Amino acid sequence: MPSPTSTILFLDSSVVLGYVVGQHKTKLSKLSTDIAASKVSCGVSDSVENECSTKIKGLTDYLGKMIMGVIGGQVAEQRKSVKQSLDASVDKRDIVAMELAFREMYAGKHKLPSSPTSNVLDLQTVEIFMVNGLESMVKSSSPPNYYVAMTKLAALVLKYMTDAKTSYDTLIAIKHTLATVHTLGPDTNDITSLELIGLEHPDARHVASALQAQKSGACKKAVFVSLDYRTILKFQFDILNKLGIWCTDPLYAIHHS
Repeated sequence: MPSPTSTILFLDSSVVLGYVVGQHKTKLSKLSTDIAASKVSCGVSDSVENECSTKIKGLTDYLGKMIMGVIGGQVAEQRKSVKQSLDASVDKRDIVAMELAFREMYAGKHKLPSSPTSNVLDLQTVEIFMVNGLESMVKSSSPPNYYVAMTKLAALVLKYMTDAKTSYDTLIAIKHTLATVHTLGPDTNDITSLELIGLEHPDARHVASALQAQKSGACKKAVFVSLDYRTILKFQFDILNKLGIWCTDPLYAIHHS
């Protein structure tokens, strides 16, 4: 139990998952440096922990569907159009087909697999990851055929997600090197107030849980740290004025402690 005079920075799922999958590196590197220098405590509510676990488990399936459904389909169509067998080795034309697949995804021409985890990684991150994987196969001394290449991309996804799960266990779930999990029962009135402000229910529960730590005396001050401007940070001042808790970007978190 932290000292009642201390501040706890409660991390949103967007921050935790940013660490896990390697996004927002500049902001999160600054947050890590600030935390180490100030010795401030970091926590996550049990609701954030549950959301992160669910999204990490679902991300593997999401990326798998993207490989086989969208990218694999585009590469196969490109080969069909030039009468190139799927048994032929992958080459730069397959990378160009992948480029076209992503251009069409950016333009909204492809319906991406529906998943509550699809916002964990942005499309550009996925694109870099996939292109690097296929390019390394094309440049190898013995490039695989289409079927083997798709299987290898799926294996890369599995390794990526295994590494992500290991990172999550180290940061949060098991070793708590980044933040400690706090089991908190948020006030339903606070959740309702946050929803009336405009927050979606899961986000309202996360913020209300952090507020509960402050109200219960677990800490003198709770600060909720998020990267989500669309559904949380745009209501920053409304939340502060209504409920008395700061929601802030990682760049500024330490200055609210």
